[in-house]
Amino acid sequence: MDGEDKFAIANEEHDAFLRELGRLTLAWADIESILFKILKNYADVSWPVAKALFSGTRARAAIQFIRAIAENTDMSRKRVDDFDEIFRKIGEINTFRDFVVHHVDGSAFEFEDSDPTKRYVSDHLRASRLARTKTYLLGSSTLIEMRDDCEECCWRLHPHLTPISQEFHPGSGRGDRQPWRFKPPQPLLVSKWSE
Repeated sequence: MDGEDKFAIANEEHDAFLRELGRLTLAWADIESILFKILKNYADVSWPVAKALFSGTRARAAIQFIRAIAENTDMSRKRVDDFDEIFRKIGEINTFRDFVVHHVDGSAFEFEDSDPTKRYVSDHLRASRLARTKTYLLGSSTLIEMRDDCEECCWRLHPHLTPISQEFHPGSGRGDRQPWRFKPPQPLLVSKWSE
């Protein structure tokens, strides 16, 4: 592939990356929204009380509240096992989403020479120590996988909106559960900026 083709592909990928980052952000907002609704449901409070107590609660804190409610109310094992699996996936997405959002270059980006659909995302400018620097190679396809799993998490959480007093049936608000797509990438072993 010649240089012009490489740059054309990289520019197309850059546009796709920005688009998918926006879509991922919206899908993440949906996660926070449904977690708030589940927290309200499991806390068994009215909407005004839920807003007073939990407004501004982020995903990690909502999950901790939900787990505490489950433990303190002797919630059914079926419910707990179900949300534990979903919460693990939410945690994976959240950790990597945070890294991408805080360390991606929006206008000036470096792509992989051998694959212009992949860009470097690194914390090398902000890491307190060189040994702690993380660099990943990813593209819009990674963000699509994350977004798809955010949507799947939301659908899998829908059954948790049923009253706690009812028997719980794990499932999906859209029928069959879809397999998880996103697997957190491993950081590159040697940062390209450590040389």
